[in-house]
Amino acid sequence: MIVESLYHTINNGKEGKNIGLSTGLDKLDSITYGINRGWMTVWAGDSGSGKSSLVLYSTVYQPFMQSLLSNSIELHFLLFSFELSAEVLLTKLLSIYIWERFNVELSYEQILSLREPLSDSNYQYIENSRDWLTKLEACCDIIDKPVTAKHMYGICKEWAKRFGTFEEEEVAGGYIKETYIPNNPQQYLIVNVDHIKLLKTDTGNGVKQEIDDASNYLITFRNKCNFTVNIVQQLNRNFKSVGRKQLDGMATLANLQLDDLAYTF
Repeated sequence: MIVESLYHTINNGKEGKNIGLSTGLDKLDSITYGINRGWMTVWAGDSGSGKSSLVLYSTVYQPFMQSLLSNSIELHFLLFSFELSAEVLLTKLLSIYIWERFNVELSYEQILSLREPLSDSNYQYIENSRDWLTKLEACCDIIDKPVTAKHMYGICKEWAKRFGTFEEEEVAGGYIKETYIPNNPQQYLIVNVDHIKLLKTDTGNGVKQEIDDASNYLITFRNKCNFTVNIVQQLNRNFKSVGRKQLDGMATLANLQLDDLAYTF
């Protein structure tokens, strides 16, 4: 079965079906092969380093823009946005679009008039972007309130049912095997978690256990439903500590270690 699956994947690659969508950043594409079905990526960085903005640009904005240019790309996003409200998340994406479409820099603070009222001229750019933003929203399901790992599992399962069917069969020993039949094998089901440390903890669970459970559930959906999973994680305080600098010479992403992730998986 594994060999058959492997050759199916190889043949898909021969037909160009394994080439990921571009992140919009050539160097990043050369390292990650772009946005691929069935891949799970952890995006880590310091607090305030731009993790959320990078992930939104590379895994949501860029793939969506490519889908607008090609009728063959079917995209669906499930965005667990624990740090940003749904409105702020869409505003950040709108800010990117206005910059690339009109070459006008409008931050989300300006768009939402958080410091001073928006000018009429800038408001016109926002109005001219309404249709684009409406199309993007139609592809997105945004969960902007913290949930437990178990709740996340339920949300992912119900979301997957909209784009495919779960089928059960009894195999040797009475074991029930569940498989997923996608409506479109070439669809992209992109799930982002930003950031995973903000999961709500279930009774009796600590943050690390909740992260472990959520990660295991997401791996299950990646393997079964071909989810593309992006997890945003924060580096712990020891990453740039004096001790690390003395040990490594300089604490940089070049010598990042697994235990530098806050609440290691």
